[in-house]
Amino acid sequence: MSEQSINVSPVPGAGRAPRIVIPYAVVRWVVALLLLGAAGLKAYALLTGPAVASAADSRWLFAVLVEAEVVLALLLLDGRWVRFVRAAAMVCFAAFAAVAAYKAFVGETSCGCFGRVPVDPRLTLVVDLLVVGLLAVARVPKQERVPRWRTSLLVALGAMVTIGLPVGLQSTQQAMTAHETVAGVYVVDGTTVLEPAKWMGGRFPSRLVEHGESLASGTQVVMFYHHDCARCQRTMPQFLALCRGLAEMELARGALIEVPPRGAEKLPPGHVELLQLSADREWMVETPTVVLLSEGRVVGVWALKAPEVAEVQAALKATPSTVVAAN
Repeated sequence: MSEQSINVSPVPGAGRAPRIVIPYAVVRWVVALLLLGAAGLKAYALLTGPAVASAADSRWLFAVLVEAEVVLALLLLDGRWVRFVRAAAMVCFAAFAAVAAYKAFVGETSCGCFGRVPVDPRLTLVVDLLVVGLLAVARVPKQERVPRWRTSLLVALGAMVTIGLPVGLQSTQQAMTAHETVAGVYVVDGTTVLEPAKWMGGRFPSRLVEHGESLASGTQVVMFYHHDCARCQRTMPQFLALCRGLAEMELARGALIEVPPRGAEKLPPGHVELLQLSADREWMVETPTVVLLSEGRVVGVWALKAPEVAEVQAALKATPSTVVAAN
């Protein structure tokens, strides 16, 4: 009985793990909903009060970001111009990832991507990079036929947001002005908002500070800070050094004004007086902000930094007519 050899040819692809295919349609819907959620939370924060404690210009830039997110989300939902929209979304989330990475690096506690909802920037960084990766590997189909009614509906929604958000923001700004008690101090939905830049040349609102009577006389340099503000922690050594130098030159006294909620840690007093805003209300103020006072009047304001001794000397000699801006 003769032996016969049997040749078995390997089946192409045998033994390989099946490739996971991620449909682009699923990815674009998930990304669009994420964008709409973030834009909605930021819009709510803008329309119900200041989302950031800064000048009105920052609020309008914030509104532009919200509208850009909505437009990109609607383009993703529409399904037209697939390659262009996918590339735009990847660039957008790559930029978001860069911002989140920077905020994580400097120690910020929240990315600010979701309005008043605090989200760790490290978590946001992971999500942004994941979105970029999903958009990159998703299987892009051939251009599908998009119903006209869907495009018309999305265009109408985009127009409503584009027109409605600026109108609502303007109304909110007018409401803030209507509730303004003194220049740079107004109340929005129970939150007291401070804009020190508007205090230049006017009286410092020392009545808002617990035991702030000492701020009504003499020359003083004060800094508003939050106990959990990473930028405040980095600025604190420079501010304390400034106060020490001014005290040795007998030019000014120093004071720290903590913004509630208060921290448990105690700062070394050194050459500064430790004060606090009243704890019976909520506050919104950009921190750190340094304010220079002369006999109770504001003669210098520095946002997001501590000035040099020479800058303080120049501000004391100059007429209080301009705000010293942060570099």
